[in-house]
Amino acid sequence: MAEIVTSTEMFELLWSRSQRLFRGGVSLPDYVFRDRYEVYRACDSGWVRADAFYDLMLDFSRDLRVDKLVFLMVDPNPSEYYFHHFRRYGAIVFDANDTGADVIHLLAESPPKSPADAMTHIVDEFAVFPLAPEVADWCVWAERACETAIVALKDRKEEQRFVELDKKWSVGIREEPLDGMTCPPSEAVDDFMTLPYTWSGDVVPEGFRKPFLENYKGT
Repeated sequence: MAEIVTSTEMFELLWSRSQRLFRGGVSLPDYVFRDRYEVYRACDSGWVRADAFYDLMLDFSRDLRVDKLVFLMVDPNPSEYYFHHFRRYGAIVFDANDTGADVIHLLAESPPKSPADAMTHIVDEFAVFPLAPEVADWCVWAERACETAIVALKDRKEEQRFVELDKKWSVGIREEPLDGMTCPPSEAVDDFMTLPYTWSGDVVPEGFRKPFLENYKGT
């Protein structure tokens, strides 16, 4: 059952796990993962706060026999800020029997007496990843500032299945046809990633675009 983390022991396990997967203090366009992955898919970070995205990741994880998944707030700090003020950590653990709606419900749940501080409202950087095994078959990094999330897949053989499930869970979530929530990074830089740059002609600056494409080109 999906639940917000209140146990310090559980949070420390999740934080340690995240340090194994992600490079601390690093943001896009730099390379945020510690390991190299064969496939990278980009999506609007808004999708990573929508139930269809979690339904996609749950479905994909069932194929890989992953039992438990994690949402972890990175910025603001899930412990020093979130637990300090609200006596709950900025983290959710959910399992294969949950739904995307279950996860979104908890992301939108406000701390007592603080309705503006639900995780979905204040999170700037966050990650989604399997609780186990130690070497993750996939993980997700998302940033609100550049409106971008990166889904990293360890094995290129899993890409086709991921894309199929992406299209499946994208059906009906918009009035216009949507060919999946994710796309190759090379397409993303000329699509949704231009949205934060409407003031400069809807073009991702070269200082961001070039290292982003280099870092997330896959193998």
